[in-house]
Amino acid sequence: MKRKRISVHRPKGYTRSFILLMALFIAGIHLFLFRTVMASPQETGFPIGMMALLLLFDALFLWWGVIFTTQSQITLYEEGIELQRGGAKVFTPWENVSHFGMKGSGRNTRRGIFLHEHVKPEARGLVDRLMFGWQTKFIPIGQYTHLPRTWALFNRQIDTEKVLNSDFGRDVYALAPHLFKDVDFDVYKPKNDLHDTVNYDDYYASRGYDDGETAMKNKA
Repeated sequence: MKRKRISVHRPKGYTRSFILLMALFIAGIHLFLFRTVMASPQETGFPIGMMALLLLFDALFLWWGVIFTTQSQITLYEEGIELQRGGAKVFTPWENVSHFGMKGSGRNTRRGIFLHEHVKPEARGLVDRLMFGWQTKFIPIGQYTHLPRTWALFNRQIDTEKVLNSDFGRDVYALAPHLFKDVDFDVYKPKNDLHDTVNYDDYYASRGYDDGETAMKNKA
């Protein structure tokens, strides 16, 4: 059955540009070093095998940069949410989404949504399957849309009040208000003044669109 698409959300333009430029810059430096080593391997004393590993890392980083820049997006449907990364897509219905949260620690911390049940991504290519094709109960959408955290010591929660002040947050609220159950609407008034009785049709009508498809086309 065909899903009803509501909106599409991609990383900000400056974020995509920074990632791609960084990948190209690092790859350029290592390529220059590789040419220097190959020109005089005995003088430099740098192991060629190590340089080959660096170039392999560069290729993967550059590939990820291209994927992040041109082929990554979050699509919200009436039925659920989908994250696309290159040739890999992972979809889950709203009923399976538990809450916003953070996974990992330190530099490996990722922000996204936790699920009740595991989902298996659909991946086409070998690299896509190796990188993104693993069964999971967590979808790291925080790499592709801003999910601010609450500022407190040892706090690992997403600030859902601030999420509501973004287009992504308002769209998600209209489709899955249970993800914002910790927001006290008697105290906090989001900019769009949503309430639990609002559905996605009412929401998009209030923004001047006939439906989610029209809103998405206007964003593009």
